[in-house]
Amino acid sequence: MENYFEEDYDEEDGGFSDSYSNYTSLDFTIEGDPINTLERMRKQGVFFEYYFKVWIDLEHSLPAIRRVIDALYVHTPE
Repeated sequence: MENYFEEDYDEEDGGFSDSYSNYTSLDFTIEGDPINTLERMRKQGVFFEYYFKVWIDLEHSLPAIRRVIDALYVHTPE
């Protein structure tokens, strides 16, 4: 486990925080992708969408992404 995420592990809760889970999911998703790297997303704030062949401004897109995630979460069975 990386030092950056040591505070994200909660023994009482028995797992990792959402931050850590999201990071590992993203890391797995972009693994081996020469264009979309965590460094580029952090420093430049962009993500290349291969299907549409466009650069996406992450900061500008986050509100729309949040609405989609919230809508999906409402319909996700527990």
